[in-house]
Amino acid sequence: MSHAGSFSALVACGDTDRINAIISAVLTLDEGQLPANGTPPSLTTLTQHLPTPPLSTPILPPIISERRLSVFRTLFSTSTPKGASALAQGVLAGRFALVRLMLEAGRDCSLVSARTPSGHSLLEFAASAGSVSIATLLLYAGSTTDYWSAAREGERRSLVACWRKMRQSLLVDNRSAANEPGRVRSGSNVIPMGGSRGREAAALASLLDARGYRGKRPVHAAVANNQPLLLVLLCSLAADPARSTSIRDDEGLTPLHKAALKGFGDCVRILRVFGADVSAVTEAGATAARLAEEKAFPDVSRALVEPLDQLTQPGELIEQLEAILSAGGGGGAAGGFNWQ
Repeated sequence: MSHAGSFSALVACGDTDRINAIISAVLTLDEGQLPANGTPPSLTTLTQHLPTPPLSTPILPPIISERRLSVFRTLFSTSTPKGASALAQGVLAGRFALVRLMLEAGRDCSLVSARTPSGHSLLEFAASAGSVSIATLLLYAGSTTDYWSAAREGERRSLVACWRKMRQSLLVDNRSAANEPGRVRSGSNVIPMGGSRGREAAALASLLDARGYRGKRPVHAAVANNQPLLLVLLCSLAADPARSTSIRDDEGLTPLHKAALKGFGDCVRILRVFGADVSAVTEAGATAARLAEEKAFPDVSRALVEPLDQLTQPGELIEQLEAILSAGGGGGAAGGFNWQ
């Protein structure tokens, strides 16, 4: 097994003590013992230099040399023969603390945008697992330099602070922005163009819209795995929610089609209030209503025809999401979330 693969296995099984010790060893080893090309030294070599007593949590200094950063980035992002890097394993397993530690140690937004050999993105994995906390962290780290500057200073933003800053980079008052130069409308939101906010909004949109395995976006992954809270998170940060909820994968299916096929009525309701097109047809000419009827999913059939004004509106859903993030929730459970 490769050294990166061995580290990935430690993350997969959640061996926090050894992971912390190995990261501490990379920080404390003489640089002459670290390869210049970023290839991680063997884990055997690292474990021979573990600090005594072992550190419960590695202390990351404000400045980490490029050679050490290179080792970290390779260790965290190199795919195993089965295609999953240590970061991907951490995301899939919902190990928020380990994912955060690896991002803070690697200090490079390219870690967030990395793909598996089959094309899966980390955000797609987080959406599949329903980990709102990890998805929020990935989106924030991948779209703003604020995360990395805070990490260098040893500061950590709360999840709700991260989410609020992303919303601020995306949303401005529609009325006041209508006549401002340098701004364009996209769906229901106004995106600032140019400057740091424009770059952050563009980076955020790129992560949300990234094509994954078989053309699936993170919103497809959230729907396919029946993750309503994660779905609200993605829609709350989309520049054009109506487009995001109607985008197609390589099979020609929209998220609404997928929710209808799976029988996920709650996801159908959320997609509808964020603007999903119920009249969209598959390549075979079937609407979501027809798919639900063929699959005999009565709740989905009801969800597709319920008056929109009787469903919980986007603003209310976003307020509930903010409350859950403020309380430190979002690990995967809905936690009192009410989308009906």
